[in-house]
Amino acid sequence: MDEKTGNQSGAPPAGAMVQIDTDLIDEGKFRKRLDRAVLQAHRALREHVQDCQDRKARAVVLAKITLQYDVDADEHVSIDHAVKVQAPVRTCRTYVKEKAGLLLCQPGGSSADAPEQQKFFYPNGMPINTETGEKETT
Repeated sequence: MDEKTGNQSGAPPAGAMVQIDTDLIDEGKFRKRLDRAVLQAHRALREHVQDCQDRKARAVVLAKITLQYDVDADEHVSIDHAVKVQAPVRTCRTYVKEKAGLLLCQPGGSSADAPEQQKFFYPNGMPINTETGEKETT
């Protein structure tokens, strides 16, 4: 027996009304948007953590449903609905050295490591000549 309709077959009779739930708002489109937003938030969070190594970051999915009586039609209620994704704010921190009024970094660029810490490889895996700071050509 269908709990929403009381119908034994599970399908409501033609023209019958059923009680609304989130699966039925906007003929199921609201729920699909909500599901897509969760996937989008996860992708944004994963990308942010990979880029910034910030495991404290958060992505937020906000679902808003507003019910309001329709002033022009008796016994009608409007349902306004929205889904919003708040991706993590991309604030990654790198360090440079200030010396004589200049901001200095290693030839490969600034990083999350101490600026004086010399690197042996560029981010793309190419070795760095530790004497000159230039790419090795082998």
